[in-house]
Amino acid sequence: MSYVGQRFGRYRIEEEIGAGGMGVVYRAYDEKLERQLAIKVLTPGALNDEAARKRFRNEARVLSRLNHPSIQTIYDFENFDGHDYLVSELVAGESLDTRLRSSALLEKEVVRLGFQLAQGLTAAHGAGVLHRDLKPANLRVTLDGRLKILDFGLASLSPDAAEAVSTLSTQTM
Repeated sequence: MSYVGQRFGRYRIEEEIGAGGMGVVYRAYDEKLERQLAIKVLTPGALNDEAARKRFRNEARVLSRLNHPSIQTIYDFENFDGHDYLVSELVAGESLDTRLRSSALLEKEVVRLGFQLAQGLTAAHGAGVLHRDLKPANLRVTLDGRLKILDFGLASLSPDAAEAVSTLSTQTM
């Protein structure tokens, strides 16, 4: 089912831009803040009970605290009319897998992008977040040549981060 043309609260869904195992990603417009962003609508049943939804919401909180130029920014996690969705930065550019299909990268570019990837992963790991689905399709090269890590949908948390999430969960009850 496509949500193009529909509204999820203040967000107007404009175009499908990707799909994966956890859901479909759309380009959307935030009518309140007047900006483009990405919305990932989770596959129905992906969060099959309230405990799973609470766990995902808390993990979204942890991810939203990752503030690094090489990591896509997470803005929100919501439910609208029975649909769970994640709101994030819209990263313009092309995925690394698309870029690699069109031509080989020069050694200098491999080193530059690899360094940015390492910096982003170091920041994520420092926060206790393990991506677990790192592949060229989940890496985007922006229009100005910066690498961004996308789609932390299969991420797991280190034991320390999981404990912090558990603490967050009990504090928000």
